[in-house]
Amino acid sequence: RIEAVDVAGPGFGAFLDRHPFAGAAHCAGILRDAAVPSATRAQLRAVLGPKVAPARALAARRGAGAFLWRFSSATALLGNPGQAAYGAANGALDALARGGVRSLQWGPWGERGMARGAAEALARRTVWAPLTDADAFRGLGAALALDRGAVGALRLRGPRPRAAAR
Repeated sequence: RIEAVDVAGPGFGAFLDRHPFAGAAHCAGILRDAAVPSATRAQLRAVLGPKVAPARALAARRGAGAFLWRFSSATALLGNPGQAAYGAANGALDALARGGVRSLQWGPWGERGMARGAAEALARRTVWAPLTDADAFRGLGAALALDRGAVGALRLRGPRPRAAAR
C-alpha cells in the first residue's frame, strides 16, 4: 500500500506508530529563498521543518529491511546563491544518511518538481542543467545501486563559450 503523508503535520508521529512501513521515500521540501545575512528564523523553521524532524522520526521507526530514501538537493552538495535555508535543510538530510539510509541529492528536474518552470532560466544563469524524468529515473537506479549514504543525481553544463577578444 502506498500513502502520501504530510510529514510536517502534527499527526505524523502517530501515523508512523499506526502504520509500520516496509519502505519510505521522504520527498518533502519548501523554498524560502534568502542569502545567509538576510535569512530569518521563520524562513529557516519553514524550510527545515519538513526535512529534519521527519527524517529523524522515519529513521527511528524504520524496521529491519525497510528502505528509506530521502530526497535531498544538489544545493547541499554545490550550493546555490540565495538558498541558505534550503542548502542547510538538505545538508542535514545528507548528514543523517547512514545505516542503509540513502540521501539522493537531486539536481533540478525540468519536467516536474520544485524547479519546473524555472529550470531553463536556472540553466541559463548557472552550471545546472535540468534533469528529464528519464535522467532522474536512471540516476535513481544508479544511486541506489551504490553503497553510499548521500549520492548526487544531477546534470551540469560545461563552461559557456566566450567570445574571443581580438
